[in-house]
Amino acid sequence: MRKFFFILALNENLLSQGQSNGWIRYFQKGMRNADGSPRRPKYMIDCSKVSFIRIFD
Repeated sequence: MRKFFFILALNENLLSQGQSNGWIRYFQKGMRNADGSPRRPKYMIDCSKVSFIRIFD
């Protein structure tokens, strides 16, 4: 059996909450590209720690 995880949207509040709860972290933050331009941070999500929240606006 396969398990699939879908993340539809993460806003600033959810990113902050995930970082506080330990299920999301940044990586490559503060790094630069080969041409010297700043690299945007990427996010790593630990799916085993997510007690997933459904948000419908």
